[in-house]
Amino acid sequence: MSIPVNPALPDPQPVASPPLRVEPRTRGRKRGVLWTSAFILAALLFVGLDSWLRMGPILLATHNPLAAPLPELAQNSPTGYEGGMRRLILPPMGTDGYQWIMHTQELLQQGGWRIRHTFQDNAPAGREMHWSHFFIWWLLLAGKVHSAITGWPLAASVEAVAPYANTLLLGLFLLASPWPISRRLGAAPACAYTVSLVAVQLFYEFFMVGYPDHHGMVNAACLWCGLLLALGGGGWVAKNSGSESFPAAASRRQARRYFIASGLAGGIALWISAATALPLFAGLGLGAGASFLLVPRGQARPDEAAEFQPGLWRIWGQAGALASLGFYALEYFPNHLGVRLEVNHPLYALALLAGGEMLTRLGQWRAFGVRPWQGRGAVPVVAACAAGLLALPVLIKLDPERFFVVADPFLWKLHSEHILEFKGLIDRLRALGIAAALSVVSVILLVGFFIPDFLRRREVSRVWKTSLLLLFFPG
Repeated sequence: MSIPVNPALPDPQPVASPPLRVEPRTRGRKRGVLWTSAFILAALLFVGLDSWLRMGPILLATHNPLAAPLPELAQNSPTGYEGGMRRLILPPMGTDGYQWIMHTQELLQQGGWRIRHTFQDNAPAGREMHWSHFFIWWLLLAGKVHSAITGWPLAASVEAVAPYANTLLLGLFLLASPWPISRRLGAAPACAYTVSLVAVQLFYEFFMVGYPDHHGMVNAACLWCGLLLALGGGGWVAKNSGSESFPAAASRRQARRYFIASGLAGGIALWISAATALPLFAGLGLGAGASFLLVPRGQARPDEAAEFQPGLWRIWGQAGALASLGFYALEYFPNHLGVRLEVNHPLYALALLAGGEMLTRLGQWRAFGVRPWQGRGAVPVVAACAAGLLALPVLIKLDPERFFVVADPFLWKLHSEHILEFKGLIDRLRALGIAAALSVVSVILLVGFFIPDFLRRREVSRVWKTSLLLLFFPG
């Protein structure tokens, strides 16, 4: 059926569609993505150039034409080279890397996926090996890729990739880690964070070419254990998830996710190096306790835009405890269980669980006036938390040579006097000299100088102040 057209009426003109307008928020997000991507690319280019410059002397020392002929590749050799020999020459800072290479090659020789006894030293009996398998497995994975490309024996490929294995981890870390900061706080903090990963010497040095060791990733795990708590508001959540006036506070769901992720990062740090993670947890406990002083006493809703939720700390402790237990099982279950407190152990999981519960109860005391021991069944819970926190130091004090091998007088003297990573910051700065020390600590001193002024300003939200205290103490 056709509709008649009146010839007296003008022909209808097509209606032009209004031009598509990009909302300012969308344009801002796109610019933020572009800026963050540009800074990540610049950081990766810097790492690539720095790695190329550092790899040159390593290759020159390894393939020195004035030295004896290099051993040839051998498929059936435990090292991948004839006669069980090795080629790689690392710089002095990377000497621990030789142990990681040997442990990985020993794992290949013994078979299986874990190694708990090594014959690389203490001949002829050897000794137990309790280093985390994280870096061993990473060397093995990188070596398999290298071996598939080159056709080399896997053991030789492990040695070949070792100088830059940590640097590859930094590249992956650079590609992934700035984005949560960009989504929560914007492009500027994400770009500043990206620069810091390669500009802060105390962090970047553990990822440099020629330093194959586990310190880089345990520092990254510690860093994100604290940063995720700050991104989660440190216990403060926004009352209105759609509010634009309070960008520092996450919603309840977001805060819960950030606290869980922080606990998982803490569990990873414990797995890789408990000795490195312990000062982090002590600092976070101090920072959390100090931040509770920012909560107005006895007020359940002290802020117009955000409210304090101390129960997030319980969630954090539970997530960290589960992660610690999971990685302990991955590392030891079922054949090598024991009480070795110099590495990750279920007692650390218990301490995290107890610490999270105590922080929750202290926060409730400050915010709502409910004392930790008040309420039905509260006294046994508080007593159990105290026992969980005290179990570690009590066992170490009662029998240090059995439960904490490093406490052996000879080993402790060896570690404290001759191994740099066991020395305090002051000793480290003395070894560096004045100029290098100033370049290392200048940012720390700058931040510390502004903290009192930052905390006293009323226009600065409690969320920002809480985040500062949480990060400053472990930092």
